[in-house]
Amino acid sequence: MQRSVARWESAATVPDERYQLLLAHLYVRTPSGDLAAAAGSDLAEFLDALGQLGESADRIAELRTTLIRTATDGAVLNAAVAHDHFARSAAALTAPREQVQRAIVAMDQALARIRMNDPRAAAELLHDCITAATSAGGRVPAIRLRRARQELRPWRREDFVADLDDHLMDIVDT
Repeated sequence: MQRSVARWESAATVPDERYQLLLAHLYVRTPSGDLAAAAGSDLAEFLDALGQLGESADRIAELRTTLIRTATDGAVLNAAVAHDHFARSAAALTAPREQVQRAIVAMDQALARIRMNDPRAAAELLHDCITAATSAGGRVPAIRLRRARQELRPWRREDFVADLDDHLMDIVDT
């Protein structure tokens, strides 16, 4: 495997799709066996190299999606770890003045899920965010909620977005 990687890295060609996925699986793992896909990770560098060698942005996005599904059984790589971290952090924010911060953290989680191409999970999380933002008040949660809803526009015809819009309208009407 290492020889194959070295041969590819020394040539100015793009490996075929199967080999790209194989390499992505290799690069997503840290030496300790954990999954890492954030900026600066080996995977991010690999995907950047593919782009520099002329691979299309659509193919790179497709590769990332396939990798996420196959490496994690449908879960999201670093987003899953980040979700757990944020969920624990948000749960710890229980005092009334911390409720605004809790709503902000939840909104950021939803935005991350949208950016990781998991809009359905983002919409589910946003239902809780709507309630948290309404009870906590504050300008920043409202701004983040608006931004998250704007980023869901590509899925505006999906039932999960319509349900979210209904929830928003119910809150506005009360």
